[in-house]
Amino acid sequence: MLCKEFGEKELDIHLTRIKEILLRRHLVIVYELGSGDIDSAILHALLTANKGQVQDQLQLAQMWNRVDVAKREIFTEDLEWKVRCYTFLSQ
Repeated sequence: MLCKEFGEKELDIHLTRIKEILLRRHLVIVYELGSGDIDSAILHALLTANKGQVQDQLQLAQMWNRVDVAKREIFTEDLEWKVRCYTFLSQ
């Protein structure tokens, strides 16, 4: 099936790419067209890629003007807020 789709000549290249993607499975986001808010799905993918970098996540949510996403995905109970984060928020 893969040979038919990609051709035998480029099969190794595509298999290598697939293996590399599977090594970073946590960064793969599947979105079904027409299933809802595509900008929310893109922002979710960006936030997932920046997991643990709260300031970067907050900047992304602010730039996208998505308070709802920030509330749902950044301001979670499991995150321990430090004074420097509050200082950043007030700027």
